[in-house]
Amino acid sequence: MLSVLSVTSISALADSPTGYGRLDITLTNSEHGFTTQNRKEGTVLENNFSRVGVKGSEKINDDYELLYQMEVQVNGATNEGDDEVFKSRSTYFGIASKTMDTVLVGRNDTVMKSSKGNVEAFDLTNAAYNRMIASQDRKADGITYYSPTIAGAFTINGTYLVDDNYEGSDETQYAISVISGDKKLKKQNYYVAGAYNTIGGVDAYRAVGQVKMGDFKVACSKTQKAKPTLTKKVIRTFLL
Repeated sequence: MLSVLSVTSISALADSPTGYGRLDITLTNSEHGFTTQNRKEGTVLENNFSRVGVKGSEKINDDYELLYQMEVQVNGATNEGDDEVFKSRSTYFGIASKTMDTVLVGRNDTVMKSSKGNVEAFDLTNAAYNRMIASQDRKADGITYYSPTIAGAFTINGTYLVDDNYEGSDETQYAISVISGDKKLKKQNYYVAGAYNTIGGVDAYRAVGQVKMGDFKVACSKTQKAKPTLTKKVIRTFLL
């Protein structure tokens, strides 16, 4: 990575980074504490993934550019911050190409997680998918690939966790997704995705569909473990 960085000048890198942040605190009342931070019951103040970060890109030539992001969750506003002020979030280094698209190395959302697009109505709240549904992972020591649009219709994306960084697992850990449409529903009025995941010891499939009809958006998402048993529930989520 250092050798690649040497292609660009230090002065150029100094001009590019963009700082950003989000401070989100809510007052929540929960009878059973099912999805609140640390399963707290009653009325509590919650930190909804407040964070700060730096990101940017640097052009190498007409076809390639470097990408980078460093982001941490900030817990300082809540009791949890007394013990752990910062928590790891997406931090990676990568290369983007007009012909081969994007490869990222480091900590990032798996393509299983990102396949949900914008279907998740309660993202970044105490009802976020990752607090209720398996396979919503952000993993380190991984390689993420996003393909260019194939035949003008869909992309194929993948996440692979480097085996030797996960010696406690005997299973090859990866996720793949196929996506068509626009998750923001601007370029196209639909979004469709399918994904498969083996990361974190969870073998699961996902199907997502979303369509915009005038001023209305209709979405459906289903996530299912590959071999459900009495102890492995099938999870279906429908949002309208």
